Amino acid sequence: KTLSLTEAFGRYWLERAQFNASAHGSIKPHIAHMLAYFGEHRPLHAIGAAELTEYVAHCRKETYKRANWKEPKLTSAATINRRLATFQGMHS
Repeated sequence: KTLSLTEAFGRYWLERAQFNASAHGSIKPHIAHMLAYFGEHRPLHAIGAAELTEYVAHCRKETYKRANWKEPKLTSAATINRRLATFQGMHS
C-alpha cells in the first residue's frame, strides 16, 4: 500500500515522535508546515530530492513576525534543518 504523507507522519508520531522531549513544541509544528506545503494526501514516494530542494527554497523565502518586532525575519537555516530532520526521522 502506498502511504500518504499524512499517514506516514501519523505513524511516525504514534511510534516515535510523541515520546520526544520537543514533540509538541517543535515536531508537531514542523509536521504541520510540511503537510501544508506538500499536501496531506500526497503519496510519500512522490517526495524525493527535487521536491525537498524546492521545499528548502520555499522555506528560505518565508518570513515571520512577532508582535514586538519592527520587521519580519526570514526563517533561519536552523529551523529549516530541524524541519528536514523531522522528515528524515519519519524515514528511519
